Amino acid sequence: MNEDTDFHISNCADLVTLEDLESFPLALLTDVASGQWIAVEKLCTRLGIRLEKPSRPEYVVSWLDEPFGDDNYVVIIFYDSLNVESFTALYNRRRLQRGASQ
Repeated sequence: MNEDTDFHISNCADLVTLEDLESFPLALLTDVASGQWIAVEKLCTRLGIRLEKPSRPEYVVSWLDEPFGDDNYVVIIFYDSLNVESFTALYNRRRLQRGASQ
C-alpha cells in the first residue's frame, strides 16, 4: 500500500464511521440506487463535506443489500479504478434511518 491508498482508506473509514459525517451514508442510501456508482467527491461536494485531500474522479462509491437478507444492514463499497483497489464496510442502515427520523 502506498500513502495515497492509506489516505483514501482513511477517508472511506471516516465517511462511514464518524457521526458528524452521517449525512454521507444517509444521502448514499436515500439518493443513490443500490448498485449505482457515484463519485465520492461529487457526493461530498453536494453535502458540503470537505475532505482533507480531494478525492479523484476515479474514486467512486456504491452500496448493496446485505447478501444474506438482513434488512438492517447494507454493504458500502468504495472503489478506486486508478489503483484497482476497494474498501468495503458493513453498515447498519436501520440505526442510521432511526437517527435521521428523530
